[in-house]
Amino acid sequence: IPPTYLPKLLPWLVRFWRAGRSDRYEASLAAQAGMMRLAEAEWAGLMARSGTENMLREDGSLELYESEAEYKASLPGWAARQRFGIGFS
Repeated sequence: IPPTYLPKLLPWLVRFWRAGRSDRYEASLAAQAGMMRLAEAEWAGLMARSGTENMLREDGSLELYESEAEYKASLPGWAARQRFGIGFS
């Protein structure tokens, strides 16, 4: 990023920094989880109406970590998924 662009970028950076504060973190997670539930319901309805349900594969995903430290660093994210009902096993 060219240094001359910083004055234009600074307001966005400040808003981004404020949005990431710990007091806003939980509210942001709740909002995202709500949008995900709505999107999933709408998406399922769209597939049902278009007759494309048989094209959907729900195989899940596999999370791999390069170290125990990386795994431990991911635990708060897994706890957040659990708090907001995002399924995993």
